[in-house]
Amino acid sequence: MWHWEPDRFGEMVVREDPERTVAVSIMAFNFRLITHPTGNPYDRTGGWCYFGIGDDTLAKVVHSALNFAPEDEHPQGYGKYLFG
Repeated sequence: MWHWEPDRFGEMVVREDPERTVAVSIMAFNFRLITHPTGNPYDRTGGWCYFGIGDDTLAKVVHSALNFAPEDEHPQGYGKYLFG
């Protein structure tokens, strides 16, 4: 069973390496995949919306976050890019 435990920024960290953190955030009508430098959650470097709030959408965004390689420009399956 899935249990949402966001950090103090409302994000659930999915992947973290020395350079970049990949997190998922729940919004009013969608989920958002967010990237920022590790240790600096205020300096967001990317944000992608995944439309819908069901379990299928959550599975899709978490899968995309887990497979989002640093050399990729965008994750798979997103609906809207927020910083472009």
